[in-house]
Amino acid sequence: MAWHDGCAAAILGGCRFSLINAAYGLFDLPESLSPEKRQTQLRWKKANPMGALRLLRSHHELFRLAVVNFLAYLAHEIYATVWVLLCNVSVLVE
Repeated sequence: MAWHDGCAAAILGGCRFSLINAAYGLFDLPESLSPEKRQTQLRWKKANPMGALRLLRSHHELFRLAVVNFLAYLAHEIYATVWVLLCNVSVLVE
């Protein structure tokens, strides 16, 4: 039972750090784009996923960067999945 409490404490600690990080980004970090370059309205014609994929296909360096970013995201999500499985197995063993 003590290991289960440790898992819960670790998860709550991670949640706290995530909320602190979100609050820091929302309230403390300034906008980096100058006001004259900001768009005032969203153009739905430009905000489509097929257009983004076309852009990735037209620039090979962007495509490689997107693949590396996807693999890094996948590796990060695997850590979270393995952690949950480890906590489940350790609770069942006790």
